[in-house]
Amino acid sequence: MTAAPKLFAPPSKYQDPAFVRSIITSLCELWEKDDGAGGDFRGQLDPARAVAIHTHAHHAVKMARALLVLDDATTGAETVPIVRLILECGVTAAYLLLRDGSGGSMIRKGSDQRRLALRDIAGLGMDVEDGLREAAAKIAELDRAGVSTGWIFQQHCESLHEGKQLYALYRVLTSESHAGMRIADLYVVNDDQSPVGVAFVADLPYEAKVASLGIAASMLFLAINADEIARAKPRRTTQLGKIAGRLGVSTRILRADGSEHPSR
Repeated sequence: MTAAPKLFAPPSKYQDPAFVRSIITSLCELWEKDDGAGGDFRGQLDPARAVAIHTHAHHAVKMARALLVLDDATTGAETVPIVRLILECGVTAAYLLLRDGSGGSMIRKGSDQRRLALRDIAGLGMDVEDGLREAAAKIAELDRAGVSTGWIFQQHCESLHEGKQLYALYRVLTSESHAGMRIADLYVVNDDQSPVGVAFVADLPYEAKVASLGIAASMLFLAINADEIARAKPRRTTQLGKIAGRLGVSTRILRADGSEHPSR
């Protein structure tokens, strides 16, 4: 029986931070050598999906470069919000690749969010009538075209192979990316001698730091690979195959039911 394609690198790949950083660097350099901005996309993809796949892959690369800089400068969990965003970009690029109509849904959700933000600004007495009219017109246009309003990240994750694991990781990373109890936990340890029961530690090493780098490498690969599959002609398939072998992931991007984008 053929083993199921792997979306994440196996834990054994996460043990050597230098190895994981080399994977991330190789992926960034591969993209920067030829980001494919002028290339054609496959006919099954409408322009909204094609552009969004490419821009999310590009942003994942930009964030990965920032991750490497921050990883050099800290031993703590400051890298987690960047890892979370790279995961979001990878999942979104894969979802856009596999889901018909997803580009329009993304624009519909964005237009809705823009309209709500502009309403709040208008409530502060600022003149944003032109922007509100534009947002309302765009929403009406998309509604007339029957564009779905569904743009929910949990559903994006769970539409993919290994999607429940994806969403669980996203929730963990989210808990360490926003203000709240988990942030307090990052800087304290139990201390029976302290009157409050804990001691403050200014730079407590983050135990999952290398593992989070491995997640970033896997999700960066997913984003770039989604862009490659979306192309009318292969641009970097051979190089991505070699990196996939080193990382221990698959070059196939599957839906939860095991189907994938049609082959060229």
